[in-house]
Amino acid sequence: MAREMTVAEAQARLGEIVAQVAAGGEPVVIARPEGGRAMLVEVTASAVEVVDTRLAALNRLGALRQEVEQRRGGHPLPDAVELVRAGREERAARLDGVMGLR
Repeated sequence: MAREMTVAEAQARLGEIVAQVAAGGEPVVIARPEGGRAMLVEVTASAVEVVDTRLAALNRLGALRQEVEQRRGGHPLPDAVELVRAGREERAARLDGVMGLR
């Protein structure tokens, strides 16, 4: 869980906060006083790299999805959740038939 502090607290302890986060400590959320909205979150550079890598992967997946839809003549891909549900129902029906339950 991230530590939370006000802007004033962060200004007074900036060097300490940077050193702790850089050493692999928990993230620090800097927010306005009295439970205000977060203004800044300080995390390690490696955490930023992980997020950047995941975002890049999601962007590539989005581009691939668009390419597949274009190849399908503009027809969207079927819903993956629905495909899995239908496959499970079909498998259950076959198993029930094999076991004489239907």
